[in-house]
Amino acid sequence: MSTIKVTNIQATGETASRAVSGVAAAWTYFKGDGTAAIQNSLNTSSLTDVSTGTYQLNWSSSFSNALYTQLGGKHALSTLTGNGFNFHSSTASVSNSGQFNAIENNTQADSDKITTSHHGDLA
Repeated sequence: MSTIKVTNIQATGETASRAVSGVAAAWTYFKGDGTAAIQNSLNTSSLTDVSTGTYQLNWSSSFSNALYTQLGGKHALSTLTGNGFNFHSSTASVSNSGQFNAIENNTQADSDKITTSHHGDLA
């Protein structure tokens, strides 16, 4: 079996390349309570704290269209049930940003640790 060693990878038709160490087109680890702030990321240019439990991530390199997948998770601030995420499309150009809600006890709530992963073709 052969091994190919590369630093960055770029799919045919994409103008942006991505680091091999982050196969997802974008991912973000951020603090969502208090002053929301990105702690670590790939292809994430900024974070907007829209309202309690609602965040928008803006991409450094846009996706080719709005048809990409989003996954996320959050640290539960309590032992309450009903923790989770609800991703939804941003009202802006969804190819360059993703907006979602963090849920705790079936209510939108800020969280101290939030992670997201986004998979799709870059423009």
